[in-house]
Amino acid sequence: MSSIVSNMNAERNNRWLLIGALVLAVVAGVLIFFALANLNSDDGASSSASTGDSPVLIAKENIAAGAQLNADMFRSATFATSDVIANPI
Repeated sequence: MSSIVSNMNAERNNRWLLIGALVLAVVAGVLIFFALANLNSDDGASSSASTGDSPVLIAKENIAAGAQLNADMFRSATFATSDVIANPI
């Protein structure tokens, strides 16, 4: 028995430890992905079940900080209600 333990290679043990950690990380990532994908919105409706369109205001291009805002910098677009952020800044 002592000959088995004395012949164990430290690099081989480290490799199996890293493989095990990688497998656990992948499993945890998949579980987190599915948990986040199945979250419900605040109103209790599923985020994937959306109907209707919402008009939103979008900047035509990047706006520099401190720039004076005017109507020519924006355009209107229509998005699915589920894609629109509730209570934006």
